Amino acid sequence: MSAPHAATSTLVALAWLQALGLPDVGTSLPSPDKWETSGFVVVGATLADAPNIYYMDRRPVVEISCYAKFPGQSEKVNYALANDLAEQVLRGTYTTPPPAITLRAGYEPVHLSSVYAVSDIRWVPEPDNNFARYALDVHIGWMPQGAVLGS
Repeated sequence: MSAPHAATSTLVALAWLQALGLPDVGTSLPSPDKWETSGFVVVGATLADAPNIYYMDRRPVVEISCYAKFPGQSEKVNYALANDLAEQVLRGTYTTPPPAITLRAGYEPVHLSSVYAVSDIRWVPEPDNNFARYALDVHIGWMPQGAVLGS
C-alpha cells in the first residue's frame, strides 16, 4: 500500500464546501446542462497562501464563485439562486468549530483550524452568458491531521 498523497488547499476547500451540503462543486464550470437546476460552486484561484515556516499549518485565501442559470435556453439570469449559494458559503464561515471534512480517497486526512470570509459577497458580471455569478474570498486554515502545532 502506498503512502497517501499530500492534501492541497484546493482539495480542502472543495471538501469544506461539500461538508456544508453543497454537492455541486468543482474547480471549473462544467457544461450548464449539468447544473442548471441546482447552480454550481467553483473553487477558483488561491489569492494568498503563505505556509508557516515553522509549523505545518496552511492559511490560504481562495476565491469561491457561485453560478446559476434558469433551465433550458432562457435568456433570463438567475441572480437569486447564485446569490443564495454565495450566502450559504458565507454562513458556513460562521460554523464554529468548522465541520469535519473528508478528502477523497488516497489523500492524507486534514484538520480545519479556521474558516472565515475575508470579503463580502460581490456580483461578478458575465456579459456574454445567461448565467449569474457571485463570488467571495474565504480564508481556510488547515493542517495535516496529526501535525502538532508548535512542534
